[in-house]
Amino acid sequence: MAAGVVLIKPNADCIGNKIIFTAVTHELGREPYISEGTFSGTRLIKDINPDDGYSEVELFGMMNGKAYFPAEDGSYPEVNIGEKLWVSDGTAVGTYLFKDLDPGQYFRNSWRTQETNYSSYPDNFFAHGDVMYFSARHHNYGDELLMPEVYLAVFIFIA
Repeated sequence: MAAGVVLIKPNADCIGNKIIFTAVTHELGREPYISEGTFSGTRLIKDINPDDGYSEVELFGMMNGKAYFPAEDGSYPEVNIGEKLWVSDGTAVGTYLFKDLDPGQYFRNSWRTQETNYSSYPDNFFAHGDVMYFSARHHNYGDELLMPEVYLAVFIFIA
């Protein structure tokens, strides 16, 4: 890809009157961007995985003016297996790791492969009222439906 050429991914949503989306550049990889709808009003929100890493931001769950999404921040040694739950209000300061749902590493052994996996893979975001529901993986429980109880700083597994 030529320098300066941007590939916009088809996932986008709104924060207020702005569009949040992901774009891929040769220099930064896939990162979150925000736009007012003009070239000059379009900017990178934050390089979540600096130092030649792709943050792999793809899906957004929207609630109360914030975007929730999985992102790889480079804190684990292998790219693309350390996605954690991030949140953004469309600004660099307001974009941060919300929670590492399953910190540390675990080893998964199946009949086909042995792999070390660092990711909770937050996915399937659905807002209802003031609650964001989503699925995520935990090394003890597998893939589960979750909802954050923000005031208690815990995540509730929904049976």
